[in-house]
Formats: sequence, C-alpha cells, structure tokens
Amino acid sequence: MPVQAARSNPFATEHLAKIRYQFEGDSLTGLVERFASLNQRAALVGPEGHGKTTLQRELAAHYEARGVTVHWIRLTRDCPVLPRTAIAELRRLLTPDDLLCIDGAEQMNWWTWRKLMRSLPAQTACLITTHQPGLLPTLKQCQTTPELLDRLVKELLRAEYPDWNVPTADLFARHRGDLRQCLFELYDAYAAGELHELHAS
Repeated sequence: MPVQAARSNPFATEHLAKIRYQFEGDSLTGLVERFASLNQRAALVGPEGHGKTTLQRELAAHYEARGVTVHWIRLTRDCPVLPRTAIAELRRLLTPDDLLCIDGAEQMNWWTWRKLMRSLPAQTACLITTHQPGLLPTLKQCQTTPELLDRLVKELLRAEYPDWNVPTADLFARHRGDLRQCLFELYDAYAAGELHELHAS
C-alpha cells in the first residue's frame, strides 16, 4: 500500500486537538458546580490516555470565556521538573481570581508539591491532572470505553471515510483503554497505507 501524506492523515495532531471532551453521565455544568463545592481546588484522576487533559482544557476554556485568567504548568516524563524560577514567578503572577492548571501533577515530588501549594494565594483556583488520587480532592475519575473510542474514530473519519468500520474494540483492548495510544496506532496505520486493510479485515 502507498504511504499517505501526513498532512492528510485524519489522526494527525491538528485533528485530534479539535476533539471536544465527550461527557458521559455528567456535564460541564455539573462539574463546574462540583468544582465550586470543592473550593475550586480539585483533581482529574485516571491512567494515561483516559481524557484527563482534554477535560482539563474544556474546563479551562469555560473559565477563560468568563474572564478568568488561566495559568498552565505541564509536566511529562520527558520534562518532569519545574524550572527553578517557576514557583517564584507564579507567586508574582497569580491573583485570587485566577485559575492554575497543572497537567501531570504526579511528576512532582512531595516537597515541590507542598511548596507550590503554599505559594498560591488563598482563593486561587487549582485544577490538576494526576494518575492517582490524593494530591487534591477528586473532581472526576476519568475512564474510557470501547464505545467512546468508536465514536471518536468515526468523527475523525467522517469527512474522508464515512462508511468505514475500524476494529476499535480490538484496539481498545490491546492498549488497555489508552485512547492516545489507540489513535497513535491508527495514525501509523494510515501513514503506512494500512488503514484500508484494518477496515476490510
């Protein structure tokens, strides 16, 4: 099969970034109300690829649309450490009306976490993503389902391949519900010209 151009790949990052969080059994309004009840300091909890960051972006956009200034800290396995000046810079920038979003809070050691929390103004909101509960009260335990993956794949294929049926249940099981890895595999399959074979098998 011919190799497909990356720019036309329906699973390219630019297309994935446009996917909105899929609410199942709850709503944006409900989560905002629960966040308020938790004094606007809470965690989105779950394994990798289970929608935590997507939901965090959705909630941040909600507050930005209402005039709240949102500050971001993003930590990953490749970049797990805060810059030395980060906490001092946040202390200078943050106000009680702001929202601090920390994506990948589990990367911080306990000492850094405590120092960061103590540096926040008392009323500053904080929304984090983390793999395990315990750093802040849990706002939502994020989970995925095979049906969710199937909907996302159909949404991404709708423009070019509206009638294709990709074996999403097998993908979901193989990657243990990690939707990010499922979509990476589909990206590679399309790039190698193998997506048609997946559809036909």
